[in-house]
Amino acid sequence: MDGFFVQILVNGLVNSGIYIMVALGLALSVGVLGILNISHGNLLIFTTYLTYWFWRLWGLDPLISLVITVPTGFVLGAIVYRGVLKHVLDAPHINQLILTFGIAVVLSSLMELFWSSNVRFVSTSYQAISLSLGIAQIGSLSAAILIVAFSVCLLLHLFLTKTNTGKSIRAVSQNPKGAALVGIDVNRVYLVTFGVSIALGSFAGVFWLLIGYITPYVGDILTLKAFCIIVVAGLGNLYGVIWASLLLGLSESFVKGYFGPGWADAVFFAIIMFSPNLQIFQGG
Repeated sequence: MDGFFVQILVNGLVNSGIYIMVALGLALSVGVLGILNISHGNLLIFTTYLTYWFWRLWGLDPLISLVITVPTGFVLGAIVYRGVLKHVLDAPHINQLILTFGIAVVLSSLMELFWSSNVRFVSTSYQAISLSLGIAQIGSLSAAILIVAFSVCLLLHLFLTKTNTGKSIRAVSQNPKGAALVGIDVNRVYLVTFGVSIALGSFAGVFWLLIGYITPYVGDILTLKAFCIIVVAGLGNLYGVIWASLLLGLSESFVKGYFGPGWADAVFFAIIMFSPNLQIFQGG
C-alpha cells in the first residue's frame, strides 16, 4: 500500500478523534436539552486557555492539566445552564440560537480582552516523538488522541447505560414529562448533561492545543465542524457521531492530501449540503 495514502489515512483518523470528542458534547446537549448550543466551541476553548496558562506560568504539562480542565469544563457548563439556558428551555428555537450565539460572542470578546488575539501554542518534549507503522509515521500525540477518543466513547457509553444518572439522562431525552412523573429531577438532569457536554469538549480542546494552536475565535471553527457532524449523524444520535466524525476527518485529510489544504475547509459545507438529515434543521 502506498505510504502517502497510509499517512493521509492516519492523519484523518487523528482528526476524527478530536472531532468525536467535540461533537459528542454538542450532540448530547441537543439530544437531551433540545438546544443547539452555538457557544459550544467557545466554552471548550475558554477552558483550554486555562491549560495554556497552567503550562505557560507554572510549567504544568497539558495532559496532566486535564484533571483540572475537564472538571472546570463541567462547572462552567453547569453555571451557563443555571444562569442562562435554564430560563429559555421552552422558548422558540430561534431565541435559543440567538442567546447561545450571544454567549459565544461574549466569551470570544472576553478571551480577547484578557489574553489578546495572539496565537497561543505549547511546546512539550513528547510532541516530536513518533512511532513507525512501517510505511507511515504516527506521532505519540496522535496515538494518544486515538486512545483518549476511544476511551471517552467507551466511558460515555458506560455512563449512559450503567449509572443511575446516565439512565435518567436517557429517560429525560426520550420523554421529559414522563421522566418527571416517575420522580426524576429533570432540571438536575439538564444541568448535569450540559456540564458533561462541555467537559467532553474540554478533552478535545487540550489536544487541539497540543497539535495546533488556539485563539479567542478558534472555537467557532470547532462549533461549525461539530454542527456538521450532528447533522450527518442525526439529531441527538450519539453513536452516529462516531461514524460522522470519521467521515468528516477522513474526507478532510484526503482532500487536503490530494487537492491541497485550501479545499479542506469546504468539505464540511459539502457534507452538510448533501446530508439527508439536513431537513431536521430546516423543519422538514
